[in-house]
Amino acid sequence: MKRRAPEPIKLSAPKGADHWHQRLSLAGLTLLPGSFDRIHTALRAPNSSADQVARALAQDPAACLHFFLRANRLLTPAGNEVHGLSHLISLLGFPQVSQILHKLPVADEPLPAYWRQLQQSLLRGQLAQRLPLASAGLASANVYFAALFSDLPQWLRWHYAAKEQSLCNGLALNPHIGPRKAEALVFGTQLTPWLTSALKQQPLPHSLREALGLSAQQFQQALLPLARNARRHLPAALSQRQSLTLLLIQQLVSRFYAAPSDTRTRRVQDWLAHLLHCDSHTVGALLHSCAAQLPSIHPALVNEHPARRLLCHWPRFADLPIYSLPRPQTSAESKAPANQAEAAQATGAPSRLLDNRFIDPDLVRAGLKALAEGSAALSSLNTIFQATTNTLQHGMGMEQGGLLVNTQAESWQFKCPFDQHALLPDKLAQSTLLERLSAKPAAVLINTDNRSALLAQMPTPLSEALAERDAILISLFLGQKPIAILLAAEADLSPPRVQACKRLAQAAQKAIARLARKVQRRAAS
Repeated sequence: MKRRAPEPIKLSAPKGADHWHQRLSLAGLTLLPGSFDRIHTALRAPNSSADQVARALAQDPAACLHFFLRANRLLTPAGNEVHGLSHLISLLGFPQVSQILHKLPVADEPLPAYWRQLQQSLLRGQLAQRLPLASAGLASANVYFAALFSDLPQWLRWHYAAKEQSLCNGLALNPHIGPRKAEALVFGTQLTPWLTSALKQQPLPHSLREALGLSAQQFQQALLPLARNARRHLPAALSQRQSLTLLLIQQLVSRFYAAPSDTRTRRVQDWLAHLLHCDSHTVGALLHSCAAQLPSIHPALVNEHPARRLLCHWPRFADLPIYSLPRPQTSAESKAPANQAEAAQATGAPSRLLDNRFIDPDLVRAGLKALAEGSAALSSLNTIFQATTNTLQHGMGMEQGGLLVNTQAESWQFKCPFDQHALLPDKLAQSTLLERLSAKPAAVLINTDNRSALLAQMPTPLSEALAERDAILISLFLGQKPIAILLAAEADLSPPRVQACKRLAQAAQKAIARLARKVQRRAAS
């Protein structure tokens, strides 16, 4: 697949944390078009029942949220929570339901991006009701509301800040910026941690609050054993089963909504089926059935309906725009400002914001300094490996990485691995490329020019895990003795990031040599 060049954009001054903390409120989320009339008609119908009103309410996730929060506040002090829409209507009573309905906000203008999120939530709720959750020891009544509200942060973003969120997504797709830095550039703050903390204080379903408490890193760590067991057809004995099920339903629907036939969609489907002790085809059939029965919210969203994309065999994720920041002018293009005040006035922001090579440049500098110059924390080979991979993952923002160590059984084992896609295996067999890298100090860059030739010389599980991503492998030596092979991979490795990986490998070698000298002095004394 040919990569598109990022489109440079100019960002206005971000509004800052205080603005968004006041702006992003659950109380202001508007209903879907037609929801007010439908629910009001069900309430006023002769011989109306709680089930009839519940069916009218179930077609609008935003309405379900407002009524759920009101009803759950009554039950939370007693340690209970609402487990069904009929229970919710009966608990509040028709007069109070009608009173709440008339106070709910209605949109003054079309909000297609926000409505798209609500349509995905409808599909999640329907799928949660039909999945065989009982085989995994879960109750569908406990999962329905949690699945319906699992994407609340996206509701808030697309409802109140659709333009900003679109820019943020375009910048996040740029491998030199990443999600965290894109969020800070557009919003002036990292909204994700604040949104997670704020939503955990709301009377949401208990299982959803537990899932919100899982960070992205914790979710990946919990997903790794599931992915490995699914490939090896082993039982899925996992902790946090309910939270993992909820997050997998969220991911499956999001990927299915974007590209029903994509390989990544089927992979998440396989993981969910393995977790629920059922066949992957069963989960796929239920998902397709729910998509076929999903109502069309608005004519503007007809072409994006998942059933339509499924029938059209939509092959890939949509080509979303990719943005980049404009390059700072060089001295040949413009005269440098006399002082920092003039520079800030001319650009509207500090020039260091234009340095978009890493998601956390300070962490990269600190990691390189600690490895190259020494640190009391680097007291063992394992801590050196951890510092190296931490700089790769959280500083540079690499998608995959780790250190390959040659074992006595002529095989390779990953130390301190990380993988956003949960594909890296634990152990690898010997291969031509790895054997050459362990013979003498060397570095190998894998990109579009040589990918097919070099992947053929690597172990099959590793070549499958890397897929279409660029990668660099650098051997680390202590004198003539091979220690490990550093691996870093992402969608597009630019020359500055390749150079940064080489500097990190050199710093890691200095740390290993320093540790070896300490061990020798300790042994001599």
